[in-house]
Amino acid sequence: WVYEYRDLTRTSGISVIGRSAVGMEFSVRDIFFLRGGYGTGYPNAGIGIRRAGAEFSLTYMNDDIGSGYHQLRDTKYVLHYQIRPF
Repeated sequence: WVYEYRDLTRTSGISVIGRSAVGMEFSVRDIFFLRGGYGTGYPNAGIGIRRAGAEFSLTYMNDDIGSGYHQLRDTKYVLHYQIRPF
């Protein structure tokens, strides 16, 4: 489980919901994983495979890029490959 609270001083003027993010990861034998969450007012999700020295995942994520809350949604699909030599 993850909880993230952004902009503690509330400089942006956005509501608490808009500055909060929550998520969780479900892992099967630490090899296959599913991730899901909610951040900046939008859903996020991911799926992947993890090995001892590498990780490969596909993520669907959303973010606000406007000057206000829920003004302009930016959707991204991220293909991620990570190698861990140590």
